[in-house]
Amino acid sequence: EKTGMQALERRFPDLPMRPGQPVCREFEYVRHGTLCLMGAYDVRNRKLFGFVSDDHDAQTFLDLLDVVDQSYPEGRGHIICDNLSAHCTDDIFEGLDEHPRWTLHFTPKHASWLNQIECAFSILGKHVLARGSFASLDELQEAVYDYLRWFNAQDAPPFQWTYRPKSWSQECLD
Repeated sequence: EKTGMQALERRFPDLPMRPGQPVCREFEYVRHGTLCLMGAYDVRNRKLFGFVSDDHDAQTFLDLLDVVDQSYPEGRGHIICDNLSAHCTDDIFEGLDEHPRWTLHFTPKHASWLNQIECAFSILGKHVLARGSFASLDELQEAVYDYLRWFNAQDAPPFQWTYRPKSWSQECLD
């Protein structure tokens, strides 16, 4: 989930950047509410999909699992998610019992960066949410769906992690 996406409408338009000066943004805004992106990321094909919701409870997570199940009607699959309490309810485990071909995995606490969807959410935050001015929740929702379409249209390889701890070096393994 990408929670807390705020529909902020800037009171005054940004002043464009000039040589040697960044964009100037007034701090005042009108808040029109928040939305949550319930997203899934196909790490092999670099495809991001999901839907926007008003909340992110267990039922909404089950709805996302249904979208994933419908998108991949055959074969086994693995779903990696963080330790949000909405992911660990009896309803979720019963829902997974109805879909035995899916295995749920949890990232360790404070290690959400292990989940590659966080990379796509970071791009959304930088390119859409941080710079946007949204006069309504509908405008915010449309901007998020435009981002999903844009992201999936990119002819780019899946994310590649470059972090390698020293403990992985050959010297430490010998």
